[in-house]
Amino acid sequence: MSAETASPSPEFSVEGVLELRRVCAEITAQANRTIDLLSNELDAMLYDQKPFLESIKQLALRSHQSRIRILLRDNSRAQREGHRLVELARQLPSNIEIRRPAEAHCQQSDELLIADGSGYFRRDERNRTLGFASYRNRLQAEQLGRRFEEIWQQGSNDSDLRRLHL
Repeated sequence: MSAETASPSPEFSVEGVLELRRVCAEITAQANRTIDLLSNELDAMLYDQKPFLESIKQLALRSHQSRIRILLRDNSRAQREGHRLVELARQLPSNIEIRRPAEAHCQQSDELLIADGSGYFRRDERNRTLGFASYRNRLQAEQLGRRFEEIWQQGSNDSDLRRLHL
């Protein structure tokens, strides 16, 4: 049975910082082509951790067709404190792109991480230590992906986070 026809895995709840971190890293590590990430401020406890960053880097370097898209609602903390995912995006701009959602989408508080339109993690930022995930649920991941795509298309490049490397 191929990954395309495999039975979907059920959605499960993820509680606590260590579990959230582990699941985000595992979902990212399973990606072969794409990662889509929608985040309020790139929560460092999840997205500035070595296993997560290493999976992102490996995906970006695997192929020129790899695509990592990040929608970041509020970049102020990343600018002020720095963030290794932002630095990685600066080093690999042809594979990792960061955009700011249109204002209409900046008031929402949900976060999404989608790998290859199959695995996903989602949470409401207001409850930072509880999320929901599935390693393989194409139907749900595609629904989340359509929402991500709509926000992506309406967003704009985040020039505040770009910096020319000489």
